[in-house]
Amino acid sequence: MSLPGLELTQASAEALSTPAPPVQHSLPRGSEWRFEIAFGRTVRVKPDRGEILQLLAGTAELFGTELAASQTYTFSGTKAAIYTWHGCTLEVSAGDPISIGGLGSVPPPPGSGSGGCQVEYVAEETPMAEYVNIHGALETMREEAKASGREGPRVLILGAEDAGKTSLAKILTGYATKRGRQPVVVNLDPSEGMLSVPGSLTATAFQSMIDVEEGWGSSPMSGPSPIPVKLPLVYFYGLPSPLDAEGQSQRSLSWAPNAFTAPW
Repeated sequence: MSLPGLELTQASAEALSTPAPPVQHSLPRGSEWRFEIAFGRTVRVKPDRGEILQLLAGTAELFGTELAASQTYTFSGTKAAIYTWHGCTLEVSAGDPISIGGLGSVPPPPGSGSGGCQVEYVAEETPMAEYVNIHGALETMREEAKASGREGPRVLILGAEDAGKTSLAKILTGYATKRGRQPVVVNLDPSEGMLSVPGSLTATAFQSMIDVEEGWGSSPMSGPSPIPVKLPLVYFYGLPSPLDAEGQSQRSLSWAPNAFTAPW
């Protein structure tokens, strides 16, 4: 529609809703593509759903779980990074918006990044070399423990808020399952639920790969799942921080050391 007095035209609704064309990212070896996607928007890594990210060539992984070539992965409401050891090419495209606020809700506008990402950039300085060294040391300790009949190693991950604790835990878990291990992950941060709601403490034995689209994965539902569901042991805590009630926190956490070692 022309605007009176101006040589301007108003974009049609169809033009505004037309998704941007796919964008390819070529990552050099040892780098990672970091991205953030708002809730209500979606992004994919190849076949067909939401905002798309597709691995076209090379090898890549998301938090220690390798991405399959020519497979589409859909992400929404997340902050993540895709790392490549040897270099790769990714294709990113936008998907359909999803409703998150009930009837009549309007999804947030897409971001300015490829596929509608709110934030995206390529980082060439990453801590992955240190992380894989930790994994190698743990594998050595596991082999020594197996040979001597002892329990395997235990790792306590501590750090400030948003320091990357969850990312490191996912990477070590993904590498361990890739080696055929069955690591037990215990979440002692009630503000961030793992396979459960916030305000709970969980312990889970990972016997299969992590679902990269769903964070840690999903717990049992009535329908089938393409990736085996996880069976978390969940305890209710009810407070956002262990410091809010230290006495209750100590009692609630006393189950953790024996959750998977006590006889059934």
